[in-house]
Amino acid sequence: MTEDGRPILPRAFTAHPVAAFGTALTTLSAVLFVLLFIVESIGILENPYLGLLNFVLLPALFVLGLLLIPTGTWLARRRARQGKAPFAWPSLDLRDTRVRGWVLLLAIATVANTLLVTAAGVEAIHYMDSPVFCGQVCHTQMDPHYVQWQRGPAHTKVACAGCHIGTGAQGFVMAKTRGTAQLMQVITGKYPTPVPSPIEYRPPTIQTCGRCHGATRWTGERRRLFTDIGDDQANTPTQTLLTLLVGGTKPDGSASGFHWHASKDVEVDYVATDESRGKIPWVRVKNAKGEVKEFVVDGFDAAKAGGEHRRMDCVDCHNKVAHPFIASAERAVDRAFADGRLDASLPYLRREAVKLLKAEYPTHEQARTAIASALEKFYAGEGAVAGPVDAGRVKAASDLLVDLHGAYVFPAMKVTFGTYTSNAGHTDTDGCFRCHDDEHKAKDGSVIKQDCETCHREEEIAPATQ
Repeated sequence: MTEDGRPILPRAFTAHPVAAFGTALTTLSAVLFVLLFIVESIGILENPYLGLLNFVLLPALFVLGLLLIPTGTWLARRRARQGKAPFAWPSLDLRDTRVRGWVLLLAIATVANTLLVTAAGVEAIHYMDSPVFCGQVCHTQMDPHYVQWQRGPAHTKVACAGCHIGTGAQGFVMAKTRGTAQLMQVITGKYPTPVPSPIEYRPPTIQTCGRCHGATRWTGERRRLFTDIGDDQANTPTQTLLTLLVGGTKPDGSASGFHWHASKDVEVDYVATDESRGKIPWVRVKNAKGEVKEFVVDGFDAAKAGGEHRRMDCVDCHNKVAHPFIASAERAVDRAFADGRLDASLPYLRREAVKLLKAEYPTHEQARTAIASALEKFYAGEGAVAGPVDAGRVKAASDLLVDLHGAYVFPAMKVTFGTYTSNAGHTDTDGCFRCHDDEHKAKDGSVIKQDCETCHREEEIAPATQ
């Protein structure tokens, strides 16, 4: 009350406890929304799950409060129509020692509870932002991707939300809409096996990859050594040295190499006619001069055919960079030989290793037993190896093969070698050749060339030695 006896707030806001509670709820949620919006805008806190609080929970509480105010007013008027006295608010006489004690206790408890709830909320946000939450709460469904994320050399310090949730309210709502559907799949046990790829929604790469990577910067050339192992007794390696023409955008604005596709002055659109985006019959290119050209495979009619229309971005080539599944058992074994994890002095190890990894096992535990037993028998004389072989070396090899099986094969999700492949290349999948195949033709007769030296050069190297 003011000094002349008028209420500080209009009576509609305090005529009934429901209205008073709605007033407090609306005011508190509005203040918190503004504060969190400012904090997030100036970069004090950066967390995709902060949107759960600021753009979902607080607005919901704000609307609930607005609805409670007229509800309380209606309850107060109904009370008056029934001839009942207005709701009597309790009187607090702070001159009374007991009243002051209870008010002080209530104030302290309120502050303490607010701090506890806030701390719990912050920890909950951090937990939901963690790969442990994404990878282990939905254990069976996400196990393949979680394991591969842990093994990936480049993104193990990047949380799932950093790539799978876009910025702002739209990115959060899109991610949580999909997440809710996936949660229902997990609860009902009716999730797809394997999880489809590419995923239905992915944030714009400028909001995810673009935070750390500058695809338009000039990278130039990079050398990379590829090693293939033979199935002969000596596990003979064959090495190929490629100079990759990564390119990018030069200081003068010109672009070249395969990162030409990422130049800010170039736009590449395409239509994919299959869910995996492996069939691309239509491509439109707008170059730095603003010239537009369409390249179409014979027989494809863009006006009649369906398909997914996309603007090309990073993940159209680097689609498995954070979950580096390998294309085949052969590739996994060759890589293990190349980096020394498999002992090349064990006769025919490459041949036997590939055969064991390609075999089907119902569970990882059965795979462990079967691989160890088969390799032990082979080197104990039941195979084509003459003479005894050190048991320790054989066990080390079988342990490594079991590790590879556990990393790339997940029977419960029907995931194995080649289930998920990378488009960054063309050795194991069409990759680059989805467009660069000499079959995509423009009206002026030009084609998207399948010219190897557009992207790499093969270099001579000295013969590999054991």
